[in-house]
Amino acid sequence: MPNNVDFTRLSQLPTEVVARVFALLPKEYMLPFFESPVFKGVATNCYYSKLVIHWNPLPIDESLTYMSYKEFEAFASDAELLSVIPDIGSIHLFSTGMLNLTPEAVTRLKLFNQLNASYVFSLTQEPELAELSQFGNIHDLCLSSSHLDWGSLVLPSRIKRLEIRINANLHATSYSLLQYPDSLESLSLSGVNMTPEIFTSLPPLLIEFSIEELETFSVSAFNQMTFPPGIKTFRLKSSYDTALDITGIALPSTLRHFYLSSYELKSLSGVYVPPSLSSLTFSVHLLHEFDLTLPEGLETLNILESSLNSAAVNAIVFPQTLISLGIEYSQLTTLSFVPKLSQTLERLLLAGNPFRCNRPQYIRFPECLKVLSLKKVPLELYSLVFPEGLEELDVTETGLTLEDDVYPSSLKTLVLNDKRHQYRKS
Repeated sequence: MPNNVDFTRLSQLPTEVVARVFALLPKEYMLPFFESPVFKGVATNCYYSKLVIHWNPLPIDESLTYMSYKEFEAFASDAELLSVIPDIGSIHLFSTGMLNLTPEAVTRLKLFNQLNASYVFSLTQEPELAELSQFGNIHDLCLSSSHLDWGSLVLPSRIKRLEIRINANLHATSYSLLQYPDSLESLSLSGVNMTPEIFTSLPPLLIEFSIEELETFSVSAFNQMTFPPGIKTFRLKSSYDTALDITGIALPSTLRHFYLSSYELKSLSGVYVPPSLSSLTFSVHLLHEFDLTLPEGLETLNILESSLNSAAVNAIVFPQTLISLGIEYSQLTTLSFVPKLSQTLERLLLAGNPFRCNRPQYIRFPECLKVLSLKKVPLELYSLVFPEGLEELDVTETGLTLEDDVYPSSLKTLVLNDKRHQYRKS
């Protein structure tokens, strides 16, 4: 919190400059300026520019202002704050709706430039969502309910992002009645079974598409889908006990990012990824061999919580275009694959693998590496050469300390015991 503010010197700056500076500061820094006739208006607008309204607000982001329902109702009825029009508002609703707030609060919600709304209903509660049509400024909408009647759901006409989470779908037969607004750019469906009816008319501007917590998945039904021409990101996640089979899946040719998560999937055989992909992320616990041809042009590859061992990783042909590689919490026992990596690699994450070897090994890392995580790697078994140019290094639970004289002079951040330290070589 700033003390002894020199309001006279600040008043010499253009208001636009002050507003830009305020926008970069934590919200609590605005409070002293409320007492200044010159800066009160700018500080007030900045303080209330981004609101989070929650039934139990827990401030976790200092760039946001948090309010309970009652606090927001008081804000909306405060005569001194009527001229303040918040830019972005996020309201989280539990077993209730926005129209249950005071009329002043409802009016203020409709004035947000961008409103993000999240509804959570209990397992036995049937949601009343007719109010959505009254809020044309809704940008992001998240619905969590087991009684969602797809046929009666009318979505806001300018919505950009829609997330639907269902635990027990009691209205599955009304899938085909849901009409997506043409403005929709991101769609996430969780707990919604893969049936042709719900995917017959994806919105034309869709960029991101996620299907999560699947209990059934049909490759043939998926391959019959007509994806919008601008689709760039696709996420596929099965439920914990579902044996997902994606053999023969045909991913859209425009796809740039593909995320796959499945506990039961054991092989990637028969999966073709388009050459357009720039990033791939796999979280597949039972995956024990990586029988997938990676496209030249791929820049990011992440393999998380898999059963891949060192032999399986040594067999992977890594593209020379790779910039970031993560093989974390898998079954790697050696670093023998590292010399195969492109010398242009900038990011390498190897945390959580059960590394071991019978004799010390010499490892040289790619010369362009800037970020390296060796968390839980027994470094006493290796003779390592850290590249000059390395800027961030995680050596949590490796035996190294802040005092060890093994780090390159270029290092800026050293992570020890999961805590980040600013590093400067003495």
